[in-house]
Amino acid sequence: MITYKGIKVSSGIGTGPTYILNADSTHIKQFTVSGDEKDDGWARFSIARQNVLDYLQAGIESETKEQTEIFTTYAMMLTDPEFLKLVQETYKAQNYNIEWVLSQKVEEYANMLRNSGVEYLAERAGDITDVYGKVLNLLERNESPTIEDIPSNAVIVTKTMNPSDALVFSQKPVAALITEDGGLNSHVAILARAYKVPYISGVSNCVALFSQGEEIIVDANKGEIIKEADEATKTAYEAQVQSLKKEQELIEKFTFQPAMTKDGTPFTLYANIASVQEAELALQDGADGIGLFRTEFLFMQDSSITEEEQFLAYSKVLTIMGDKPVTIRTLDAGADKEIALSNYSPVKEENPLLGLRAIRFCFAHLDLFKSQLRALYRASTFGNLKIMIPLVSSVEELDRVIAIIEEVQKELTEADIPFKKDTPLGIMVETPAAVMVSDFLAEKVSFFSIGSNDLTQYAIAVDRENASVTSLFDELHPALLRMITTTHMTASSANIGLSVCGEFAGNQEGILFLAGLGIRTLSMSASRIAKAKSILANYDITDLTHLSKRMLQLPSAQAVRAELETFLQEH
Repeated sequence: MITYKGIKVSSGIGTGPTYILNADSTHIKQFTVSGDEKDDGWARFSIARQNVLDYLQAGIESETKEQTEIFTTYAMMLTDPEFLKLVQETYKAQNYNIEWVLSQKVEEYANMLRNSGVEYLAERAGDITDVYGKVLNLLERNESPTIEDIPSNAVIVTKTMNPSDALVFSQKPVAALITEDGGLNSHVAILARAYKVPYISGVSNCVALFSQGEEIIVDANKGEIIKEADEATKTAYEAQVQSLKKEQELIEKFTFQPAMTKDGTPFTLYANIASVQEAELALQDGADGIGLFRTEFLFMQDSSITEEEQFLAYSKVLTIMGDKPVTIRTLDAGADKEIALSNYSPVKEENPLLGLRAIRFCFAHLDLFKSQLRALYRASTFGNLKIMIPLVSSVEELDRVIAIIEEVQKELTEADIPFKKDTPLGIMVETPAAVMVSDFLAEKVSFFSIGSNDLTQYAIAVDRENASVTSLFDELHPALLRMITTTHMTASSANIGLSVCGEFAGNQEGILFLAGLGIRTLSMSASRIAKAKSILANYDITDLTHLSKRMLQLPSAQAVRAELETFLQEH
């Protein structure tokens, strides 16, 4: 049994035979043409272009907004009169075949977009080569753009997948997708998540790792691919897949239902996102708003991102969510989330988790921090914005943040730029220090959000990325449960908002404990929201309250887990 690791892009488990897609582009031959051959070439181009437009129409008529938007953009590229005029004029002026002329014009236009200096336009370079690549395939090989060759329930393995090829997701069941290239926020990633196709990227030389038709297991929840699995592993995964399918059918019924316990106690469930596109998915998954927008991923994609580009991203998310709350966290760079700045060279730190990260990083780069705050406050007029500061551990840090915000607001006022001055300000509670001085911090902010991931590793001194101590990372550790309880009591006494936005808020153990404790706002991956609603709907709040009280009286994570298991069996 051989296991390969990759990047988790779209969660889920898929098993099936591999289908290897060769992503190599066809070499376009150049030869001279004249007279009737030129007329015939243009006629063939027109027919091929129309065939691709017809192919795209199936994507435009898709039930998912993501696919409709992508394929509508492609159709606009195929019908762009200026580009078509340029191709036609060049073709008339030269004596070369239409395939060669078209390939040259497409590459010239794509290069212009790549070198524009504007991220959005640079991303469109791949789109135009993708869509006109379909036309060239027809002209070169007289093939229709079809997905018929891909068998149902196959694991697609390819170096890279174009968005136009991802139409397969809506046409037939796909077990999983494996690629070497492809980012978390690529068009293909968005479509894979929309169609709930398990997807792992970043698998080096993946096309050479597998044979055509080879049975493999793709566990995108873990980012693992299993080859040559033994019978016991196959049986276990097959059972898991069938169980997940049945469970998912039941869970999806809760998507747009209000979150509440069996006896009617209401909850608010927010989504954690890392991009503008994920805001759309959050709505589709029934989110009540955005509890955490991780802005560092914008910077990781483009370290030179400008204030204006940030403003556009933030305002778009706010517009998408309408009157629903959107909590945007300021830059949490450092540690495992490195960004490359022109005036900053990362310093190797012996212990980066205790080093220059999050708000400390922002203090060290005030221009960057103020630029982000300006973009946030400018965007505040577009919706229901909340601003959240990460890794605050002292009143002094919070006072400094507030002073910087006052400077930014003064600059915006003097420049006559509109913004909401009363935009709620909150902090992440993710260090033991913040828990211990939470009563002082609560006097200065509108809300707390407990980041259970960092709070756990800081509270019990365990690096969750360190394989040697991973087993010690346990969110049911009594110390963590007590810190959450303390923070909840402080927020209640100060009458400020409180949510939990780490992984603990999205798993069953965490949901049951937090609900019983009295916390009514949870934020999680959008794909977990329907499941969280289904969990809450199974229990009365009285039973959960008693459960949480018993959990807080136990001395170890092992004892807490045993108490939970007993509760689940009884209910």
